[in-house]
Amino acid sequence: MNKRNFIISTGAVLALAMLATCYAAVAAIRTEAAPRVTEEYRQAALTSEGNPFQRLGGDFAEMFLIVGERLSGR
Repeated sequence: MNKRNFIISTGAVLALAMLATCYAAVAAIRTEAAPRVTEEYRQAALTSEGNPFQRLGGDFAEMFLIVGERLSGR
């Protein structure tokens, strides 16, 4: 296979891959089903007990308080 045929074949394969990806994206956009989110999940994500980022923020705040106390000599 020479260089020209290789480039044409590679371009055709990439074009087919792009076509399949675009088809999948359009099909996903046109679906009528809305994602299901339960009320329990929403409440768990909104409270500090269920949200890992709020727990992480609290842990970092506690760590900085401990480091600040140690550096100040208390």
